[in-house]
Order: sequence, then structure tokens, then C-alpha cells
Amino acid sequence: VVWFSGERPGDTLADEPAIVTIDIQTNAGANVWVTIGDRNLRGFAGAANRLLPAGTYAATWQPGQFWGGPDVESGTLRAVVNAWSTNDAPDYVVFDLATKTNVFFYTSAETLPRDLSDPIYRNDWLVLRRCHAAGLPWRRGTPSTEYERRAEPPYCEEAFVCTISEDYYLAVFELTAGQWKWAENAWEPDFSNDPESACLPVHTISWETLRGKNTTYDWPTKGHDVDDASMLGKIRARLNGYKFDLPTAAQWEFACRAGTATARYFDGAGDALDAHAWYAGNAGGQVHRVGAKKPNPWGLYDMHGNVLEWCLDWRGNFSSNGGDVMEDPVGDASGSGRVKHGGCYTQADGAPFR
Repeated sequence: VVWFSGERPGDTLADEPAIVTIDIQTNAGANVWVTIGDRNLRGFAGAANRLLPAGTYAATWQPGQFWGGPDVESGTLRAVVNAWSTNDAPDYVVFDLATKTNVFFYTSAETLPRDLSDPIYRNDWLVLRRCHAAGLPWRRGTPSTEYERRAEPPYCEEAFVCTISEDYYLAVFELTAGQWKWAENAWEPDFSNDPESACLPVHTISWETLRGKNTTYDWPTKGHDVDDASMLGKIRARLNGYKFDLPTAAQWEFACRAGTATARYFDGAGDALDAHAWYAGNAGGQVHRVGAKKPNPWGLYDMHGNVLEWCLDWRGNFSSNGGDVMEDPVGDASGSGRVKHGGCYTQADGAPFR
């Protein structure tokens, strides 16, 4: 077991709070240090992968359990402590729904304490992934040549260039019945209290159930205000006020595309729709366990198919910007209904942007 606090016992994190992560490195010769790899950085206990105020801390790591590498000689292994600013956090955040107080930060999915296939991430924990979007111009919507493009109201898939002003975090999995249970202290309707049902996505839930009445908690006029009695209000209370909300349609699409510009993020990559989505052709008329298909390039699951995903915006035409780059598009002040993206298990093609 390796014990450390900084480079030696007693080091202090000074001045302001920071998120602390730790890398273990080995000496590759000629004073060249290399990481042992993200997957081997599991098993930290104590003051690692946490937001910490200034102070003195200790952490432990168990190499015998989590690292299958060779034996090392004295002086050839070191711990490198990294302090992240609170406004520039690592890419993965994990909220412990059971304890309500534990929040953990990880530099990659490989450094999470368990594989993402573990049911705990669909029941007791909520995992979010950072989307690096700040200031990047990208093409939203679809070109006129795209197959089955829908440019008519209320879908209006006209292509235009936009930017999102800040990075944001999006849940790796669709919200599940097990996670709903922690917020509601009851099971989501239509699901029984069993482990398999707990991993199924919440569905048949209205936008108003999630956020509150449209007329009172309207987006964009009321911003991110939600009803305390709504699903998101209860999740916020469960997690000590972290302001979770639905993504805007632009945030959802940026995350789904994951840097691609094709109709689906996997088009041209050699992977068929069956590998990435539950849709009418393979779902058997029912929803399925979240995360059972392949993720997109940013590690987000079920972005196509399984269940439709609510966004904040009203459906409407976003392209009336005269060709200029639109920053943080939020949709019209009213419309015929809220945007739902991602396609679902009853659709023929897992329709990505409907």
C-alpha cells in the first residue's frame, strides 16, 4: 500500500479549494517517467478524486490489487498529485445517490473504480461526462442532401453554424428506474422493484414531470429554475443543490455528434445501427437496459434509440440567423412542443435528430 500526501507526508494544498487526482508513474530510464496507465489507477482511497478545501490530506493506493505490472525497485515509482481548478474539472464526475454527499472526479472512464458495465452506475451512482464545447464553431442541423431530412415545421432541420459558450457535463447513461427511486423514494411507474428493472431507462415521463409546469418554469424565459417537487428538483435536493437540468437541443446534438458531421456519429465507421441502438428492427417492442449497445466516440450511451430524450427547447426554426454564427441557441419562446432527440425503440431508424 502506497501512502502519500503530495510528494511527502505533510504537504499542504494551499490558497483555495481544488479537485485532486493522482497519477502513478514509473521510471523508464534516463529520468523519464511514464504513467502506469489509467486502468491501473483504480483503488484510491482517502483524499483522491475529490474536491478538497485547503489542508493536509492522505490517500492510499493498492498496487497489488489494481496493478498487474512488474515489481519495482526503490525510487522507481512515484505519485504525481494534480490539483484542478473548480472551474476546470476532470472529464468524469460521479455522484453517489445513496450517500448524497460523495462526489468523485476522474480523468477518464478507465480511472473509474469499476467498469462502466457494473450495475452500480445505473442504480446507486450517476456518471456524467464533460463535453468540451466552449467556443467551438460546428454545424448544427442537416444538409439538404441528407436522407430523410425533415426541414418542415416543427422539426426545421436547416443547417447552420453555432457555438456553445461553455463546456458542460452530460449523463453517460439515460436516467434509470433505479436512479429515479433514489430521488422519489419510490419506483418509477411501470417498473417493479428488481435489479434488472432498475437498469431500464425512465420513459413515458412528461417534460413537466421532469421540470415543472411550462407556464411557471418555462425555458428559456425562466432559465434553469425548476419546481422543487419536480423530478429534477428532487435530484437537486438529493445531491445538495447541484443544478442538474435537461440539455438544450444544441448541447444534446453537439454531444451526440461527438465531433462528427454525418447523419449518425457512426456512419462511415463500419458499424451498423444494430451495434449502437435499440430501434424497431431489434428492440422487440420494448425498452432495454441502458448502456447495452456501443457508445459514441465520447463514451455516451444510447444517443440513438432505446428511448427519446427530452431537451429544454421548444420545437422551432433555429436557422433564421442570416448566416451568422449563432451562440448558445435556445429556441423560440413558445412552440408546438418540446424537443425530443435520439430516436426510440419503436422507430425504424433510431432517428437521431427529431
